[in-house]
Formats: sequence, structure tokens, C-alpha cells
Amino acid sequence: MWSDIAASTPSLWTSISCKSIADSAILENWLQRARGLPLHISLSGDLRPDVVIAMKRHAHRLKFLKLEFQHLEEMASPFVSLTKLTVIHTTITPTHRRCMDILRSAPTLVECEFISLNWLTPSEAGETKPPIPFTHSCLRRLRLSREGPYNKSKNAAYMVEYLTLPALETLYISDLDIMTTKFAAFLSRSSPPLRSLHLSGLGDHDLRESLRLVPSVTDLSLKFTNPEVDPFPILTEDSVLAPDRALLPNLRDLCILIAFHLDIDYDGVIKALATVPRATPHARLKTFGLRLLSKNPKPQPDMISAFRQLMKDSGMRIYVGTNTGNYI
Repeated sequence: MWSDIAASTPSLWTSISCKSIADSAILENWLQRARGLPLHISLSGDLRPDVVIAMKRHAHRLKFLKLEFQHLEEMASPFVSLTKLTVIHTTITPTHRRCMDILRSAPTLVECEFISLNWLTPSEAGETKPPIPFTHSCLRRLRLSREGPYNKSKNAAYMVEYLTLPALETLYISDLDIMTTKFAAFLSRSSPPLRSLHLSGLGDHDLRESLRLVPSVTDLSLKFTNPEVDPFPILTEDSVLAPDRALLPNLRDLCILIAFHLDIDYDGVIKALATVPRATPHARLKTFGLRLLSKNPKPQPDMISAFRQLMKDSGMRIYVGTNTGNYI
């Protein structure tokens, strides 16, 4: 009885993991029970050819797809209904061309994650020409990163050199290892309504031009991984924490992660935060986080008191500390 009810309920058959499906007959039976509803598919490991063929027959029904970079070539197909895509590096190092190809095949894609420790540049992949530039009009969320505690993803950021994303609202890049002029060029030609921006792998990058191009940003996270670089002179000089806030007038939430191993000028940080305009609630910075990635000493008691007073006076939520606790 219960098995009959389950078999006749299409919504129970829309999510499939092809690691657990051994042959196409089982897959076809499963897909038939879904009765044309949008599909959520997860692919992993080596896929049997008959399973690949069966999957491609139903590619037009895919709404969410998670797969490995090794599957990109064999699964090449139009994904006309796909809205969310996750591609993970396991055995095959990805190339930007392969990723561009799947983006082209998914015109309705809204959210995309490419997760890899390393990417092959066109020359490393033996390609004589770079990927053809491409505009994706629907993509709103893009993540270029890797799994793991260090979140480095070598060469991933090069993808934005070939992309134009006019609908982009959220961008996460775990290793900004391209020239900031090229990153600014991407933002300039995309002119996106960007609201959330997360950049890692930063050193002494000059982000002023890039940030000037996205005044709509309300949530900003910057991770400075070079232990020799103190980011605060960069951020306070005509940048994110400049007194006039000309770059990001709508910024509400700011998180800075730093690996700087020398003493931090906490007094300078407090003065910069205290000069942030609060003329209207709309313009107010609501949260500030400073997360220490190195063995930096905690602020002195007088600095902690000053941070707490600033919180009281401004209404700003402030976090200064490590992953294990807030000093404030």
C-alpha cells in the first residue's frame, strides 16, 4: 500500500543521485515516476555510458544539477530549464573553456558554483586560443572557490575575463589572482546590480576602481592573506573606510579578514569607523567585522573600551577577534 502511494507521488522521484543508480533501466523507471516534474540531479564518480545517454534525454527537465568537472564533456547538452549548477573538481583539473561551454548551454541559469583547487590556463591546457567571451543575461550568483579551510582556487578568477554578467547580484572569488584592472573591466562591462561581494587572496590590491563601479554593494567581505600587508592604510585612503564613503554609499555590512602578523593600529580602525557617515539610516554601516587569521595580540583594554563605546554611540555591531571568539 505505502509503496503504491510512493510510486504514484511524482514529487518523491524528482531528486536523484546517480552514484547510487547502477544502470539506465533503474534511472528511466525513476524518471518516469517523476512524470515531467523538474529534476534535481547529483552526479559523481564514473558514469556508465547508458546512464549518460538516459540523463541527456532528460536534460531539458533539469532544474538543479551537481556534477564533477570530468562529467562536463560527456554530459554536454542543452540545459534549457537549469537554474542552479554546482561543478566540483575531483580528478580532472578544470579549464575555463569547459565551464564557459556549460554556461552557454544553460541560458536560464541563476546560480552557479565552480569549486576547484586549481584551474588550467588556456596555455596549460594546450589551447591555442582563449575562450570566446560570453554574456549570460540571467546569472545572479557566481562562486569561484574550493572546498576546504584555505579556500584558495588558483587561476579561477581568470574566468571573469571572458564573462559579462549584467544580472549579477552576488560574487564570491576565493583567490583574486588577476590584475585588478581586469577585474574592474569585468565590472565595467557587466554594470551589474551587485549587492554582495566577497574577495579573498588579497595582498596590496588597489580595489578603488573596482569598488567605484559597484555602488549598489551592501555586503562586502575582503580577505587579505598576505601576512606582510597591513590592509588598513589601503582601506582608509580613498577607499572603503574613507570618511566620505564615496565608493560604497550603500554599504551596510563589512567584514575584513587579515593575516597581517604585526601590530594592528586599532586606534586608526576606531577613528575610521567613527567617521563613517550616519546622516540617514539608509547610509549607515550596521555591522563591522575584523577577523584575525594570524597570532595577532588582542586589543588592549582601552581599545576594547573604545570599540564598545563606539558600538553604543553608533548602534553598529562590531566583531574584532578570531574564529573562536570576539574580543569586544
